[in-house]
Amino acid sequence: MTSYLCKRCGAIGGPPGEDGACSHCRGKEIPFKRDYSKYVVLKREDIYQWATDKQLKELRDLEDTVSGGRETEGKKPNTYVVVNEEEPYAEFVWTLIRMQHEDPVALQGLLSMAGGKL
Repeated sequence: MTSYLCKRCGAIGGPPGEDGACSHCRGKEIPFKRDYSKYVVLKREDIYQWATDKQLKELRDLEDTVSGGRETEGKKPNTYVVVNEEEPYAEFVWTLIRMQHEDPVALQGLLSMAGGKL
């Protein structure tokens, strides 16, 4: 049986609806919350310092599998901006993410006032 990841709450279950939501959260307003489980982030320096050669090969194989799957589905490779929460600007970044979730029009206004850049 195929499992699906809900795009709204992150639950794993049956087929999602058109909005990518599971039956639990479909049609409900989901309040913004900081989701630390959505991505896996490892600092390369740490990987090379502590991973074994076998683990490095397994990580490369996993990267190849995910990249190949995305390509098969016609998706572009993902690129991300990662912010360490210890940085002084991290809270500001969370505010921007929350604004995109709660009020994207206000965020666009803020970006327009900043000339498209913050």
